[in-house]
Amino acid sequence: MIGFLVAQALATLSGQVRERGTREPVAYASVIVESAAGASVARTETDEQGGFTLEVAPGTYQVTVLAGDYLRFSARETLAAGQRSSVRYFLERRRYGRYETVVRGRPAREEVTRQSLETEEIVKIPGTVGDALRSIENLPGVARAPFNSGILVVRGSPPEDSLILLDGHQLPQLYHFGGLTSVVNSDLVQRIDFLPGNASVRYGRFLGGVVDVVPREPRRDGMHGYVNTSVFDTGGLVEGPAGSGGGFALAARRSYIDVILPALLPDSAGINLTTAPRYYDYQAILSQPAAGGRLHVYLYGSDDRLTFVAARPADDPSLRGTYDTTLYFHNLYASWAGPLGGSGWTLRASMQPGFQHSSASVGEETNFRIEYLNLDQRLELAHGFAGDRVRFSAGLDVETLHYDGRARVPRAPVDGDVQQMPFGALQRFDLAESGWDLEPAAWAEVALAASSRLTVTPGVRVDLESVLGHQQLTLDPRIALRYAWSGRTTLRAGAGLFHEPPAPQYSDLTLGSPFVRAEAALHYSVGIDHQLAPSWRLESTAFYKALRSLVAASPHSIVYQGKVRPEVYSNDGSGRVVGFELLLRRELARGLFGWLAYTLLSSERRDAPGQPLHPSDFDQTHVLTAVVSWKFVRTWEAGVRFRYATGNPYTPVAAGIYDADHDLYLPLPGPKDSDRLPAFNQLDARIDKRWVFDRWMLTAYLDVQNVLNHSNTEFILHNFDYSQTAPVTGLPIIPALGIKGEF
Repeated sequence: MIGFLVAQALATLSGQVRERGTREPVAYASVIVESAAGASVARTETDEQGGFTLEVAPGTYQVTVLAGDYLRFSARETLAAGQRSSVRYFLERRRYGRYETVVRGRPAREEVTRQSLETEEIVKIPGTVGDALRSIENLPGVARAPFNSGILVVRGSPPEDSLILLDGHQLPQLYHFGGLTSVVNSDLVQRIDFLPGNASVRYGRFLGGVVDVVPREPRRDGMHGYVNTSVFDTGGLVEGPAGSGGGFALAARRSYIDVILPALLPDSAGINLTTAPRYYDYQAILSQPAAGGRLHVYLYGSDDRLTFVAARPADDPSLRGTYDTTLYFHNLYASWAGPLGGSGWTLRASMQPGFQHSSASVGEETNFRIEYLNLDQRLELAHGFAGDRVRFSAGLDVETLHYDGRARVPRAPVDGDVQQMPFGALQRFDLAESGWDLEPAAWAEVALAASSRLTVTPGVRVDLESVLGHQQLTLDPRIALRYAWSGRTTLRAGAGLFHEPPAPQYSDLTLGSPFVRAEAALHYSVGIDHQLAPSWRLESTAFYKALRSLVAASPHSIVYQGKVRPEVYSNDGSGRVVGFELLLRRELARGLFGWLAYTLLSSERRDAPGQPLHPSDFDQTHVLTAVVSWKFVRTWEAGVRFRYATGNPYTPVAAGIYDADHDLYLPLPGPKDSDRLPAFNQLDARIDKRWVFDRWMLTAYLDVQNVLNHSNTEFILHNFDYSQTAPVTGLPIIPALGIKGEF
């Protein structure tokens, strides 16, 4: 009887915990009831539907809800005896999304605009965590990458339009998962050459810019090495002499995110990790004198893997199942460079055989797997005439590729498409293809010193493009001019034609159109370089790109092999990019270096003749980056980086239309790329401390990204029926601590 009266006197609190903005249930969240004095009275967890029920004595309590991916939530509740109080709590996610794990050298070649960065300067840039290749993001002409992903957007061109090279040969990928770090060890890089446009004819098959990573020679003055540990990975390097006049270097690195993340990921995420994000890379270099020249052999590779199971996908049942991403490659690069006897000619021959694997699955219905065997070959000859006033160079550039792929995928989007398309509404296509592609090219150019001040460099490149068995011959003439106005001021200008074969998904017989051909761009640029002082230099460039034959969605039909079929894609697209770049740079001197980079740009696209121009997906009107690093005492160095960028355009959704066939809502798009995300700004800081001993050194650093913890909107998320939106913000403040011991 007493137990019955006690039960009758209790109050009941029941409710549901939902995600703010999407209203999805938050499963396995902790619900804690505390008295006014702060004592814990009751505690429970929500079920898979976000529901919970608690019984406590009557009174006023503080109710707190905690979940790993969400902000802390608190509410004050007054509960009466014998009554049931029903509540609904909404938790705000820390970040909205399904998951987040997140020189100036003076080369012999003449380009209109070339930035060369020495690793001594750039490995200390704040926000890069000591990664030399991340420094490219800070140069003029480079747009800010969303979510710190590291994708390379040069002068308004999409990432796939730019070349990533290792000493002139294709580098399959630039960064590991999420852009945390590059696949090439920064301590094995001599310099990074960045050409945002009007590149030499020795480069082809692209419309955007070029990043050429030049490896350094191994040290030959004794054995050296280091072990480097940061919050993301651990790596090491050893190098030294090999044989007579030769040297070697070995380096490797592996992440340990896969060890840490499973322990941090809460049950409420609804994700079962089979293989957590992990990556590794390795490099082995051998350099030897040979046949009067120098032989370099470079074996390198990378492996990224992620596998998880999504048991409770939000709003779209087609996303239930396994998510898998695997990307790895192994390449062997070899080159020989030297004089050809006493003829005055120099020869550089190089080749790179390699193997690449790329596969992914999204839910239960979409997957692909493709493997490549590739052989890249380059041959370059050069000779100086008339006392080196005329410098002639020519070469062959041959890419041979064998591919084998299996896929079940939807058609590829094009510029201006709605970003958040329901995955379950996309039609899938089954593919099974294999074959060979042979893409030879030949080029020649002459650097002519027309006077003591004027250098003219005309060149021409011929490519034979092979796209799924179809061949197209392209001719690219280019010219660069450089005029030394004075000992401190140089004028430069250039123009040229560039072609790029279409991505395979656009010319594929199943996904696209067999008549899609190479895209083209005319590059024009003029610039002025002025040496303000011994360590200060000002560079400015105005540029214009006329884009034509761009791949765009087509509503028309075509006749192919006697049958009428949708054209899907065509080369009716066009566009233009116009802009201005400014770089004020202090080269490393007296412990101080840095630069101020500014880009003013407009990148527009036209989907078909007669249609209006609209901003491209990668249009950022203003991009400003300021970098300063100062060694203020002998063993201490500090720096800051500030970035500002106009938000990317996106296509808004006017309304959601219910699709009964798929039981979901489809977006009704508004005008293409007519809205913009808010502007981005971020401050990063870094401090380094070095201890020097008799036989070794120890360096510790703290690299803090987003020091002010500013929330930058990276994406606009819609709810299931497109009636509400919520911003998805970028990364919060991220302190990265690292230690490096070297000998």
